[in-house]
Amino acid sequence: MIKNILKKNIKFYVNKENRSIKKIINENFNSNFKMLDIGAAGDINKRWSIIKDKISIFLVEPHPESANELKQKGVKVIERFLYEEEGKNIKFYQTKKKTNSGFLKPNLVHLKKFPDLERYNIEETVDVSTSTLDNEIKKMNVKNLDFVKIDTEGSELNILKGSKNTLKNVLGLEIECNFFHLREDSPLFEDIRNYLKNYGIIFVDFLNIIRWEMNNYKSLIGQPQFADVLFLKDPSIVLSNFKNNLINENTLLNYLIVLTIYYRSDMLDFMVNNLEKNFVEERNLDQLNNLVKKKNKRLNNIFKISDHFRNSLLGKH
Repeated sequence: MIKNILKKNIKFYVNKENRSIKKIINENFNSNFKMLDIGAAGDINKRWSIIKDKISIFLVEPHPESANELKQKGVKVIERFLYEEEGKNIKFYQTKKKTNSGFLKPNLVHLKKFPDLERYNIEETVDVSTSTLDNEIKKMNVKNLDFVKIDTEGSELNILKGSKNTLKNVLGLEIECNFFHLREDSPLFEDIRNYLKNYGIIFVDFLNIIRWEMNNYKSLIGQPQFADVLFLKDPSIVLSNFKNNLINENTLLNYLIVLTIYYRSDMLDFMVNNLEKNFVEERNLDQLNNLVKKKNKRLNNIFKISDHFRNSLLGKH
């Protein structure tokens, strides 16, 4: 009962702040936000609903029937397998659990340490021809993407290597990164982190860490296997580019939207404090900044309570 009451109170206040944030964005931001989701297993995360009226979503779906269904719903679709090279013939391994399918074979040496190995059984091997993200975006006549989400079972770095032009302009990425070789020769978190550094894109946060125990692959205490990781263009680079007219106002505002959606109050505070006062007042950025700070403070208090109970149970106090 206490848990339900707490949950309702949290939801009430968070939704209240979200409505205020959405109002500021709708009234003061004119930009159209462009987001690409590679490997989406369903709908876009609810966090993006705050800008649902300003976002254009592109999905990658190489299977013709599924692609047609999405297009009938008005979704913009890339119908090619993305990789680091155009026209490369490569094997795609379809596994028993469809969402575990990918270009790299499952690493059974590691996976057999954990339960339900059968979900990684290869049921079919398909020969496919690849394209690159840069080529597909050019074909769709899309100038720049603002945000990219990638979850492709180990081929994330290969896709990034075929996205050199995209990475020059993208404002942020959410990428599933492995801490162990779940796939044969798959890149790890550090490999992706180091690659993105070359484009002024920095590691910001682990959004969701998936842990496995030796007898349970759905655990809050087990060994971390992979995580959804947030990478963002360095705020000092974005600020410098804006002041030197290398990016326009809409691009800057879209960056502030990303910071808002991912609760990066520290980075938002840095941006607002270093922008021209007239611009900040005109776009109501101080109020936006204060709302995100307030929301973060509330979330931090909740996490502190949760950590207190967790640490008590683990004998840390």
